[in-house]
Amino acid sequence: MPAGNKESEESFRDFEHGRWESAVGAYHQYWETLTHQSVEALLGDLKAFPGKRLLDLATGTGTVAGPAFSRGLEVIGVDFSRVMLEQARTLHPRVEFAQADASDLPFPDHDFDAVTINFGMLHFEDPEPVLREAHRVLRPGGRLGFTVWGTPRQSLGFGVVYGAIESYGTLDVHLPPGPPFFRFSDSEEAGRVLIESGFVTSRTRSLPLTWDLPSPEDFFRAFCEGTAQTGPTLWAQTTDAFNAIQTSVLKAAASYLIEGRVKIPMTALLYSGLRP
Repeated sequence: MPAGNKESEESFRDFEHGRWESAVGAYHQYWETLTHQSVEALLGDLKAFPGKRLLDLATGTGTVAGPAFSRGLEVIGVDFSRVMLEQARTLHPRVEFAQADASDLPFPDHDFDAVTINFGMLHFEDPEPVLREAHRVLRPGGRLGFTVWGTPRQSLGFGVVYGAIESYGTLDVHLPPGPPFFRFSDSEEAGRVLIESGFVTSRTRSLPLTWDLPSPEDFFRAFCEGTAQTGPTLWAQTTDAFNAIQTSVLKAAASYLIEGRVKIPMTALLYSGLRP
């Protein structure tokens, strides 16, 4: 995924914020049944037992916060998008949510037993301050867990779409510069950053998820309408390139049809770290 060219005057953070303020409906419709599949493994690795206090960063519409609350945890979900939080409060009215920047949290030191970030790391302009803040608010012995997508060869939905863009269009589009989308698909890089942020790396897991969508058209719309970076990359193509990309993606997605539904493998990676 492109980091964006240097001509853009808009910051990566502002760009992401604007996109998530407008993409909440499509994200909830197309992506949440997929991202929800990692929640049990994430909470399990963090030993998130009833009564524990959990902070869910980049909570979105409460995909982790809701199930964690149902488990009996004391949960606060944090996001920088007001619209996302409005949807989260509608879906999970008993859960506490707060609008805040994950790199500057409004909580005291040693306030939580666990911190989760479910597919949020790829949307932070600078992930290291976020991890340092997570470390700060965790109690000694507390645990951090975060999920990211595997490489396009592992998360085949990304492989289909970005392969089509590379074949028929261009990845060199006018987006604000940001961190590499698949940076933490490299387990060595993820472990290095966790250790430098003060954690003891305890576990790395591969989670074989399956994205189940009604049709190839829904698969393409999920990327066009329900993403922060891929959608703008697609819409930035010329008309001819966009049409060729769309044709290629629909054809490829159709090859994953099983009993009339698209079922495509999307591998996630789960990293967890212990705060000494």
